[in-house]
Amino acid sequence: MTYLFRLIACLTVLLSSIANATVIYNDRLTVDLSDLRPSPTFISDIGIGSFDIVGSLTSSDSDFFQVNLVGSVIESIQVTQWTAANPIDWKFWVNENSYVYLNESIINENLMDSLNINITGNQVTMGTQTGSLLVDYSFRVVTTAVPIPAAAWLLGSALVGVGFIRSRKKSPTSLPTWR
Repeated sequence: MTYLFRLIACLTVLLSSIANATVIYNDRLTVDLSDLRPSPTFISDIGIGSFDIVGSLTSSDSDFFQVNLVGSVIESIQVTQWTAANPIDWKFWVNENSYVYLNESIINENLMDSLNINITGNQVTMGTQTGSLLVDYSFRVVTTAVPIPAAAWLLGSALVGVGFIRSRKKSPTSLPTWR
């Protein structure tokens, strides 16, 4: 049992030390993201952690990208940067849903909570669009491990219990012998 507690403590320290996000795409340095929602640019398979997608929109530009979730679920989607010469509103897409008239007031908020976004499945398409202004943006996608159902914990503990009982039955008993 102490090994389990040690493992949990080590994992907690390790995960708490990984606080920085990994930039998985920077459209300012590489090829522009797809303008078409039906055929988004595939970025990456992502696991557990924080991942940034950095981009730039020019006049009437759209950027659509897709990520595959590997052993993880999305905990939050945040806009961490939205820089424009003038305050503007913009559209934001997740899968087939469009959320319009977002503005700088939502920067660093969890859009999943603010916009009541529910993401199911292991493939997510996101995108953004603006009018005629030049905009630099950054999205942060934070993922966590897929939760293990309670039934799996119950089955696991039952198997450990059966294994413990079997090992007790196999061990020789030291009963006193009477002569």
